[in-house]
This record gives sequence, C-alpha cells and structure tokens, in this order.
Amino acid sequence: GNDESDELFVARSQSRQINGSQKHVSLGIIHTYDEMEEIDVRDATNSTGRGQKFTLPNSPIIAMLVDSLQKTTSGLNWKKILQSGVLKEASSKIFVSADKFSDIEGTSSLALTLYNSHNLVLARLDLFGHPPKKDMLVPTLYRLLSREESVVSKAAPGCYYQLEYSTNSNTKQMIEVEGLICKIIPESKLAPNYEMCDPEGHKGRYLGALNISGDAHGNGRLEYENGCTFVGQFQRGKLFNGAYYRGTRLMFTMMKGKWTDVPSTALQKKYPHGIQMHAKSPSRAKNVAVPPSNAEGFDESLICCFGV
Repeated sequence: GNDESDELFVARSQSRQINGSQKHVSLGIIHTYDEMEEIDVRDATNSTGRGQKFTLPNSPIIAMLVDSLQKTTSGLNWKKILQSGVLKEASSKIFVSADKFSDIEGTSSLALTLYNSHNLVLARLDLFGHPPKKDMLVPTLYRLLSREESVVSKAAPGCYYQLEYSTNSNTKQMIEVEGLICKIIPESKLAPNYEMCDPEGHKGRYLGALNISGDAHGNGRLEYENGCTFVGQFQRGKLFNGAYYRGTRLMFTMMKGKWTDVPSTALQKKYPHGIQMHAKSPSRAKNVAVPPSNAEGFDESLICCFGV
C-alpha cells in the first residue's frame, strides 16, 4: 500500500544519508563555517536519523605564513621562525605546505613545535625531513596532520605553536624557505572532510557541509595542497560560488562555477577567509601568485606579486 511505499522511501533515504555521512564525517559532527550558528544535523551513527543541534564556538582558524626566509647559521638547536597565537581550544587538523625548502648540504630540518603556557615543549614534529641541496627542484611540500600526531593531540587551550628550523650541523648553512604556510584547524571547526579537486584538477582537502550522498554541498572550504584556500559555496561535490585566497590576500573569485574576470569584492565580503593570520615578512624577493588555472575568463595581466 501507500503507507508501505512511504516507509520504504523514508528508510532508503535515511540509509543513503547515514552511509554518505559515515563515508566522510569526522567524529560524527556536521556543520557549516558560519560563526556561532546553531544548525540541525543528522547523527550518522543513529539509525533513527533524529536531528540534533550543535552550537559552534567562535574560535578562528590560526595560520602562520612565512613568505620568504633566508638564514645563514649553524648549530644543533632549534631556532624560532614564527609563533602562533595562544590556542583557545584543542586542535583537530593541521595543514602544512611549502613552495621551497633547501640548504647547501641538505642536512637542515623544519619543525612544528607545540609549547604549553609555561613555554615547555609538549611535542615537536619534523615536517619534511632533510631538504634537497640548493638549486635542486622538488614538488610542493605538503603535510596533513591529524590527531594521530602528538603535535595535534596534545594541543589544549593556553598552548601555542612555533615553526622552527635547525641546521643539524656545526658547519654554517644557508637555509632558504619560500611559501611556508601552516593552518591550525580548531576542534570546533571540525567537519566532514575528504580529498577533492577543483575544476582544473588541483588537489586539496574539503571541509564543510555534505549532502545525503556524502558530497560537498553547502558552505565549506577547500584547503589546497599549495597552501591556498577556496572559501564559499559548493554544489553536488563541486565549487560554485566563493573566493580564492593566498594567505589573507584575495586572488580570485568564482560565480556559478566559473572564475570571474576580475576578483569580486562582493564575493570576498560574503566569503571571508576567516583566519587569524601570523606572518613573517619576506627577507628578499617576493613570490609570484599564479591563478588556479589558465581557464577561459582569466586575464594573464592579473598575475601579480604578493608579500605580507
């Protein structure tokens, strides 16, 4: 009868929703990135599919950006590059990427170190291992850190992070770093997340709302492996409207799935980066920001230099 058909439809809908959510949901939490927003969600572990409400605290994503650094130094100890602000809550994930890391002998290391409120080291992680020797080209360096790493799991309110380097040698070395970005995602910003690509095939990790099929749908952000970020609206697993940032600087915008000819300040206002930025000024030449693609609609004259 009709009642039986309706029950079957509801059961199948709930099953699709649960299966899709379980595919990508981290710790069973679903939310958008609107500050202090209370929303209804489906509990992926609850077969009844009853709605639950979550209130999100107002805690920003913390980012550390080292645009360009050159240091000639020696020693086995760790030296500070840049320090984050004090954490308001625990960390859920950390994204780290760099355009370049090299030295003359290939013995140096970059690390992310977690300190408590008494400035004592709680955890330190070697990010990329030893670098290639000077002038050797390598792909962009990228790490996604989860709570399996102690530098993430031991984070708590009152702690802070520090980007550091060591030559691991008593012989003087010249270390070069470019485009080093570290983004710390607080626990309250934890969301469904999975690897996805933009229309041009550039990879990143999506964090945000999902539809019942488990695809990106609604408000979210794509954290690119090159350190850039797209913040905006997604539809059926694809970028739709939003803004593309390098650090806090707006580079490009998208409207209805297509990159705009000129970055839109209206879209920037609607989709702000939403991060607390700590930056180190470049010591020498500035990098060049390249658009996400050479897709139709991009004016090559828009390629510009950036610095912090």
